[in-house]
Amino acid sequence: MEGLGIAANVIAVVDLAAKACTVVYQYAKSAKNCPKTVAQLQQELTAVKGSLDGLQKIARRLDDACTAAGEPPPVISELSTALKECSTTLSELTHELEGSYRNRFREKVGWRLRWPIRESEIAEFVLRLGRYQQTFQLALQADIV
Repeated sequence: MEGLGIAANVIAVVDLAAKACTVVYQYAKSAKNCPKTVAQLQQELTAVKGSLDGLQKIARRLDDACTAAGEPPPVISELSTALKECSTTLSELTHELEGSYRNRFREKVGWRLRWPIRESEIAEFVLRLGRYQQTFQLALQADIV
């Protein structure tokens, strides 16, 4: 993500957030004994995706302005770090759920899937996503001022 403009970084994470939202929703819909914290996870994913959508608009304007001025796109280190970490978290979450969801034997037999992530792990994902959400919200507020 280093060499790309901030808009490209945000777009990549927006795509991952959308994929994570879809996977969590699909799995929660079909899973047996789904923990209550999954609803919190879905809410946090939706909030992060909303913030990223706002950041995407701002980043595109910034990249367009830099391109028009003939300057390279800026690298905002704190935001870039948060985007990388958020990307890693979303990839981990998606990978854990997709690995369990894609089990063809279970799908063919028709067993209801069991939720593969322990509740404590879900709580950790929610906390991490909440921290990224705060960082992204601060970036959005900085653009408003």
